[in-house]
Amino acid sequence: MKNRQDILTLAKFGFESENGLIQLIQEDFPASRAAHILKMRDLAKQIPSLSDKTRQNLVLAVLWHDLGYHPALVQTGFHATDGANLLREAGNSELAAIVACHSNAPEEAAQRKLPIPPVVRSDVADLLSYIDMHVAQGGHVVSYEDRLADICTRYGEGSAVSLACGRSQQRLAPLFAALEARTEGLAAFFQKACVKPDQAVICTLSGKTGNVMSP
Repeated sequence: MKNRQDILTLAKFGFESENGLIQLIQEDFPASRAAHILKMRDLAKQIPSLSDKTRQNLVLAVLWHDLGYHPALVQTGFHATDGANLLREAGNSELAAIVACHSNAPEEAAQRKLPIPPVVRSDVADLLSYIDMHVAQGGHVVSYEDRLADICTRYGEGSAVSLACGRSQQRLAPLFAALEARTEGLAAFFQKACVKPDQAVICTLSGKTGNVMSP
């Protein structure tokens, strides 16, 4: 398993670290979380209508967004904060800011009584949260509603994670709708990638929640 210095070195390589990050994720993370991250990477590489620069930055953000779960990086116990701290140490403050606020991280930081990160608004930041909230553990593409249900099932309704997810909906739902409106082909791409009703989770982009994936 990699130590903190190994991961810090990867962070300093920037875009050239992609293969090393993939190897780290495959070797050091549980299979379900690795599948989640690597499926997100695959989707980021295929989303239509992105510029080359946006796609490259998005792939890097995807690979880093959950690295704070790595045992060598745990400081506060909150993965978004711990991953961002490592990236700042490596000198990548822009990526650190995106990782720190991805998905429901601001709301979860508040639940954990940690400093609340500023919400970054950019195509990369918005797309990172969108993809994260449409890929369940295990790598299944699901609706936003089913992703919330999956998280609540795995962590429990009263957990900091589940409470943060509930409270972030007011911010994320309109953000995702606006992102779909300005990103040609985004909604259709995820609808096509979504798991089918006879699989683990019923996919409904209409807002209705189907069967919840087991944790």
